[in-house]
Amino acid sequence: MSARRLLGIWAIVGIVALVVFGALLASSALSGIGQSGEDFEPELADQPQSEFDEPEPEPVDDEEETDYLNSDERVVTRRFTDASRPISAIAQFPDDRVLVGHNGGRIALLEGARGFATFFEHGTGVTDLAVLEDGRFASSGVDGMVRVWNSDDPEEPLVTYTGHFGAQALSVFALPDGRVASGDNQRRIHIWNPDDAVPEAAITFEASAEVFDILPDGRLASTNPRSSLVLIWDPEQPNEPPQRFRHHLGPVRALAALPDGRIATGGTDGIVRVFNPDDPNALPQVLHGHAGEVTQLFVLQDGRLASTSSDRTVKVWDLMEEFANDTATFDQHLAKVQAIGQLSDRRIVSGARTGDLKIWSTEQLVEPDGE
Repeated sequence: MSARRLLGIWAIVGIVALVVFGALLASSALSGIGQSGEDFEPELADQPQSEFDEPEPEPVDDEEETDYLNSDERVVTRRFTDASRPISAIAQFPDDRVLVGHNGGRIALLEGARGFATFFEHGTGVTDLAVLEDGRFASSGVDGMVRVWNSDDPEEPLVTYTGHFGAQALSVFALPDGRVASGDNQRRIHIWNPDDAVPEAAITFEASAEVFDILPDGRLASTNPRSSLVLIWDPEQPNEPPQRFRHHLGPVRALAALPDGRIATGGTDGIVRVFNPDDPNALPQVLHGHAGEVTQLFVLQDGRLASTSSDRTVKVWDLMEEFANDTATFDQHLAKVQAIGQLSDRRIVSGARTGDLKIWSTEQLVEPDGE
């Protein structure tokens, strides 16, 4: 074959290749016709680039008129619209309105058929909630601020207590005399007036006071999630050294003062212990049953004790028995349960890390094995 003919064949192959390549480019361009910015950009915008870019969902479906508080369902479930934000605190008003705080900084007021009817913005993660006797409520947050709100005005707080600035305000409690006590992760509990946020006393401990409750005689019991120590002190004598109790081998996660003056504590070992602070030599009552750490303790209206846990359950205990067992277990949460309250009709309200709020009756609990 001559060189001229070979050259001609290669030229033809090259032309064919160029034609095919051009056809492919044209086909690609044609396939993009009609995909304008209006059609394509919203699809990109709907895909969150990170957890911080995730679009904020609508708080309430206007067409949904389920009466969550008065439903006849055995278990009522209400999911936080922003389910990525765990429920961190629950408090209830005497009229059964329910406050629900979450780690994203939002507080929801649940009242009857409107579901989450009102939203309050604390600004940063809500750590605790407390209802005051006059109908106001207080919220503490990881920003160190404790805010006092009018439940009818979600626009802005009435006052903000800034005494924990530089720390995380992790607990808030309404005292019987109308004052507010709040604790932080820098070993301090402050007592202040909710009308003007003026501090009246500050107590500093050797360990942070992130969890506390008030005893029937007015004393306060406090602990923190990294210590096994429980301290009891008189807020009227803040300079007096507190009583010290250590009944857990590991950290105490939860604490509750009982109506008879005893104190219940829950630890990372899943055990609940009940002791009398006025009889320090007596052995504590020990309650076994949880398979994970105890996250919250709550005294029910009938005197029984409810405990929440990372094992996804809520257990109810009858403390009148010397060797108390859990009388029943609620096991319909899908994640760690870390907030609890109770309505006036004795139904229980519990919240989990999934953002699910459940309203249920102790009559619907699962009976423990062997009962």
